[in-house]
Amino acid sequence: MDLVAYNFDDKIGYGHNGGIDGFESQVVYYPKEKLATAYIANGVNVSLKKMMQGVLSIYFNQAYKLPVVNSITVAPEELNKFTGSYSSEDVTFKLKFRNVNDKLVAEFSDEHEPLYLDATGPDSFTYDHYDIEFIFDSLLKQVKMISGSKTFLLKKERDKQYLF
Repeated sequence: MDLVAYNFDDKIGYGHNGGIDGFESQVVYYPKEKLATAYIANGVNVSLKKMMQGVLSIYFNQAYKLPVVNSITVAPEELNKFTGSYSSEDVTFKLKFRNVNDKLVAEFSDEHEPLYLDATGPDSFTYDHYDIEFIFDSLLKQVKMISGSKTFLLKKERDKQYLF
């Protein structure tokens, strides 16, 4: 196990994190502040980075706005408009969206775990844990994926129809 430097403003802490299959943990010690933080979670659906930034902001009396969860319910027939495979020549992965029990799920072709998305609008969905937003344009048959400062535009692939 290696120790990693964690920066928060002008403060430096040392610690380690890890996770698998929705389980996450992190422990960090800030020697100058004599502060230790520990985080253990099961069934994670929020960004560890965002959560720890919030905890440290509050601890150090910095301005912090609590996140607002705006998850809405989208009708199953509306979700089905977004299902299918999407790809782009600009990225090495493909995305497949499925309706699983009336929830939109994104699956990356490079074998990430399935992402159960939260609807934030009639055509927009998020996955807070990885800080990813998906915005669909069903008329143009494409999805915009925003991850941090990067934006990717993927087009819906044609449904394979077999004529016999």
